[in-house]
Amino acid sequence: MQYPVMIQAPLISLLFTILSLVATGVHAQMEAIQESAQARLNNLGPDVRVVELEPGEYRVSSNGQRAAFVLRGLEDVVIDGNGSTIVVEDFKSAFFIADCSNVTIQNFVLDMDPLPYLQGRVREVDEAARSVLVELDKGFAGMEVLKAYFKLKLAVLYDDAGRLLPSQSDCSVSGVGEAGAGMIRVQLSPYDTDLSLADCGYAPGVRMALTGKGQPIIEQHDCSGMVFKNVTVHASAGLAVYERAADEGSVYEGCSIVRLPASDRLLAGNADGFHSSMAVEGPAYLSCEVSSICDDAFAVHGFFSLLLESSAPDRIEIAPLLRRDFEVGSELNFHDIHSLEPLGSARVTAIVSSRDPAKLKAAHDLSAAATREGQRIIRMASEEVLTVTLDREVDLPALTLIESEAMCGAGSVVKDCRIDNVRGRAILLQTTDALVEHNTVSWLTLPGIEVSGEIPWMQGPFSKNVIVQGNTFEDVGFGLSGKASYKTAMGAISLHAYYSGPLKENLYLIQDVLIADNVVRGSGLPAYSVINAEGVTIEGNVFEDVNTLPVRRAGEDLGVDASGDFVVASVADLEVADNDFINLVSGEAQTPEPVQKRRIRK
Repeated sequence: MQYPVMIQAPLISLLFTILSLVATGVHAQMEAIQESAQARLNNLGPDVRVVELEPGEYRVSSNGQRAAFVLRGLEDVVIDGNGSTIVVEDFKSAFFIADCSNVTIQNFVLDMDPLPYLQGRVREVDEAARSVLVELDKGFAGMEVLKAYFKLKLAVLYDDAGRLLPSQSDCSVSGVGEAGAGMIRVQLSPYDTDLSLADCGYAPGVRMALTGKGQPIIEQHDCSGMVFKNVTVHASAGLAVYERAADEGSVYEGCSIVRLPASDRLLAGNADGFHSSMAVEGPAYLSCEVSSICDDAFAVHGFFSLLLESSAPDRIEIAPLLRRDFEVGSELNFHDIHSLEPLGSARVTAIVSSRDPAKLKAAHDLSAAATREGQRIIRMASEEVLTVTLDREVDLPALTLIESEAMCGAGSVVKDCRIDNVRGRAILLQTTDALVEHNTVSWLTLPGIEVSGEIPWMQGPFSKNVIVQGNTFEDVGFGLSGKASYKTAMGAISLHAYYSGPLKENLYLIQDVLIADNVVRGSGLPAYSVINAEGVTIEGNVFEDVNTLPVRRAGEDLGVDASGDFVVASVADLEVADNDFINLVSGEAQTPEPVQKRRIRK
């Protein structure tokens, strides 16, 4: 039996003593240390600030808790792994960190055994049954992996070298069953239901990974001033490195999410790489690397909320997607849920939280109500309902969409990072005042970067004041038909608002974006798409060989033509100047309104 380590400040100095005991199997001693840890550490005083781990491999388990190591309430501590490897053996997190400030975690390698996914080779394709027979690779025969996740599962295809298969189409997994020794039969549901499995890329001999979504390998909540240096992740059951509601911006420097070197693994993570939500101050990702994961490499966002009811002219009840993401003094922006037209704004003067079961049920039911009225919302997972007093009277319709920029990762930086071989986007931003600079991106199924706000997932705000400059995007957007691609993310660089239904004209939600001095070389999608935006400048970029693999149904939902070199729709104050276009799809210059200046080379 293995034991979780529950660390309460100042218990940190025993963390690695306990780890060493786990590694050597001295479980009885470990239990005694856990029971007496608080008493023994009361006499150490406040001077313990650096904890170092002896180099080695440590195999740990959560024992049913949230993570193998739970760090709470720590301040001003450096935890140095000295290159040690932590192997998690039960699909849970390695670290869960809460209510900590100014803590540095550095020089760790994090892995899992067993690995939290299945992989193998397709041996047979049955089009009539929409299923494939898969021979599992050695070491991946454990069906217990399939029982460790949420119901959502995804199938992803790779070539012999472990590179994502070009022109594949996403398929969800509707069923998995054993089919003899080392064999499984997988029922597939293409996202584009009219596609055959062959259209989606399935053929005998193709390599396949089957993933679910579990817990992050590193998870932090409500922390401030966290620093992660030289932390390497080789496996994660869910989001690899996740932060929620950080107060001061976290710094991730020289961290990587990559497959174990010299291994035959297909994945380093089942979902996003680095993911930040609800941060007051956004993270800085510096000289990091992400490869071989099954969703976005970097994602930073806040959330939208919905109006539950108006209880007085200046008092409303709000259903947040998860929990409160604004403070007294925050400004709330209101949008009609159907048209998304602005309905004004007001400042918060008081907040009262309720967890009344009836109110929570009403909040959860809002997603179905909005979907019935034509605006799809995938879920509402409200943990509380907020009664909010405003500084002015408002008259808002039912299901008003509520936007706040108070906790959205404002000021985020993604700089000097490397992203490669990702089924998803390299960078997803739904935030304000962000900088994306000098990154190198290659081999993606979806856009290189998306700057947006999306109603179905209730991720916002609508992005503003974003700089994307000096980046290189090579071989991106080669998925045959990703869900997002035929909705609104239609360019290698995509700026848009994501909502249900046709294009909303004269609506400018994404604001003040600079796209400068980037190189896009080889894109299955158009060079860029700019939709429902204003104040956008695109200058000094090089776009070469774009829209080489036109996405099926691209622009279908919006009613927008995505067959050319770029997509521009419902845009105001657009300046496009001094860009080089090489090997145009159209073979001639296009001129979107209101202005387009560019040099063309073939």
